[in-house]
Amino acid sequence: MLFCEVCDHEGTEQLRYTKEIYVRKDGLKQMLAIKKIYMDYETAPVGVSHMPQFAWELVSNKKNVKQKSYELQIAKDADFTDLIYNSGKTESEESAHVYAEDASLESGKRYFVRAKASDGQEETDWSETASFVTALAGKNGEWEEGAPAWKAPFVSAETDDSYKNVSKGTYVRGTFEIKKDIKEAYAFTTALGLYQFYLNGKKVGEDEMTPGWTSYRRHLLYQTYDVTEYLQKGINGAGAMLAPGWYKGVMGLTKARNNYGDQTAFTMELLIRYTDGTTESVYTDPSWKGCDSPVVFAEIYDGETYDAALEIPDWSKAETTKGDWKPVQLVFFDTQVMRAQYAAKVRVMDRIPAKRIFKTPAGDTVIDFAQNMAGRIEVTAAGKPGDVIELHCFEVLDKDGNVYLDNLRAAKATMKYTFAREETVTWHPTFTYMGFQYALIVSYPGEPKAENFTACTLHSNMASNGSLECSNPLLNQLHHNFLWGLKSNFLDVPTDCPQRDERMGWTGDAQVFSPTAMYLEDTYAFYAKYLYDMAKEQSVLGGKVPYVVPSCGVEDAACVWGDAACIIPWNLYLFYGDKSILEDQFVSMKSWVDYITKVDGDNHGWRSVFHFGDWLALDNPVQGAEQVMGATDEEFIANLYYAISAGIVAKAAGVLPIWCAGIPRGAGEVSEAVRGAVCCGTGRILQRNRPLLHQNTDGAAADAEIPSVKERRADKTAASEAV
Repeated sequence: MLFCEVCDHEGTEQLRYTKEIYVRKDGLKQMLAIKKIYMDYETAPVGVSHMPQFAWELVSNKKNVKQKSYELQIAKDADFTDLIYNSGKTESEESAHVYAEDASLESGKRYFVRAKASDGQEETDWSETASFVTALAGKNGEWEEGAPAWKAPFVSAETDDSYKNVSKGTYVRGTFEIKKDIKEAYAFTTALGLYQFYLNGKKVGEDEMTPGWTSYRRHLLYQTYDVTEYLQKGINGAGAMLAPGWYKGVMGLTKARNNYGDQTAFTMELLIRYTDGTTESVYTDPSWKGCDSPVVFAEIYDGETYDAALEIPDWSKAETTKGDWKPVQLVFFDTQVMRAQYAAKVRVMDRIPAKRIFKTPAGDTVIDFAQNMAGRIEVTAAGKPGDVIELHCFEVLDKDGNVYLDNLRAAKATMKYTFAREETVTWHPTFTYMGFQYALIVSYPGEPKAENFTACTLHSNMASNGSLECSNPLLNQLHHNFLWGLKSNFLDVPTDCPQRDERMGWTGDAQVFSPTAMYLEDTYAFYAKYLYDMAKEQSVLGGKVPYVVPSCGVEDAACVWGDAACIIPWNLYLFYGDKSILEDQFVSMKSWVDYITKVDGDNHGWRSVFHFGDWLALDNPVQGAEQVMGATDEEFIANLYYAISAGIVAKAAGVLPIWCAGIPRGAGEVSEAVRGAVCCGTGRILQRNRPLLHQNTDGAAADAEIPSVKERRADKTAASEAV
């Protein structure tokens, strides 16, 4: 991992590390210490479904320090009296990708971890204790690649067809009794649609927009929570707020509704361990009740409308008697596609107060947060029954300084709250997000002031890898833009934009930006989740990688975009040195190259399909429908990326020689043959090794005249316009 040094050079021009001195338990100063322990690149993962790999960060006041040995312990208790793993003193320089062999884990259990290390001259004290929490094991107690042994049904308040084409939110709730003293308790929850989980009147955890966006019918994440402090002896109340989200709401390039299903639903398994050594499980079941919530409208693109008159006080507490509660309906879902989420969960990551409120030349009242972002606005106002707060979020002003909404296209990006009584409220939408710097105040009771509005950024929780600040303000701003581009587009999936009626996980954007993202933040868990979805989409498309992941109905593929299947996992391997991502994704990587090879066939078929090419480049002299496409020949780009992906597969197979024997030679031949393609002045693609890749069925080298760039683009105009 990271070895910190101290730089004692004089002068303000020198880069410096902060000197860190650790004090041992015996009071002596320690010059070598373990600063932090990581488990699967996280410091405190919750929802681990396998024994994680371990790493630690060493600090020293010396230069050129190298670890010579380590000791790693894992225990069921914080005192480390009940060990499940003890490496003993292990001679090794490895402080990353350390595995605890032959140690077994239980479902829903917190484990404690510590380590010490030596450089051959000095040994660290035991590190500060870290911990991780396991998710649900499989049916036979297995962990690796197994689905959880899920027993709880999905319950829905949407019990008739009237809910299928509406965007309202619902509540579901149930009660259960605890009769003994609790030692620890863990909840495992997820939903079809977006949800927030409550116990005894309190929201559980800090996660937002759960369970995230996945290829739901082939992959659904569930979340794990330590709920020990939320429970009480006696009757307890549990519940969830639900909304359509990506699952049921309007999404995708076609703006279709119910892309994955037409009912929102919630499921919960609660594992309770008592101090007497016994355990008990609580599940969602047919006794649960449901009703409409105050969220009368919630959509990813269009925002959220909340009517406080529909609130049910203490709705998730056991003693609640108010509300028009009705029996829930059980919803079937294949739990074999469920997986635990241990990291990269969406949270509120920044709180940015409004910088000013001003009037535009057109007379509109606008809030300016002085930073473009993705998230929501928290607003405070005093009102009376029927008063309305309504804000319309947007990104930029036009050239005259007025509100500009055209780049939102059809997205309304609106948040609206209606008062039920005379009071002061602080409110924010829950089941949507917007891309914005500004907000148009459509309605507000009283005089709006800047202190009444706070922007809350939402994106996947990832640790920063560092920062950059120098004497050049333009370079500082450039780095700032990189970082905020990531923050605005890493809300569970890597999107192309956070503001308009799209917000899709475009694979081309994801792969091009991936090295930058990996420099900026710890993106391992984020990309691993995205790549798993990509592989699931490929599994039903014959290896094809759709333009967007999750596909949301899109099935077409193109070079550069589809090559994300090879490039992103390879970049993760280069940045992290972790072979496991190649093991996880190798089938996906190879199936993409196999798909191209099959389409390409003997007659250059891969060149003939629609490709985005150098999308949105400004060097294309052609105007009109094709203005979005750059001047570089798309067929040349398709060949080039074919070579890149084939080469990556060959290199990945070399890293994984045991079970990928025979792959390097085949993939390597493809790579070398495609690299033989050169583009001459007439636009003809020439092949030095033409017979290897492109032969006619009779074995003769393909020698058909290749249409000009202009001719080929004329044939592709319709496809471009459709996209």
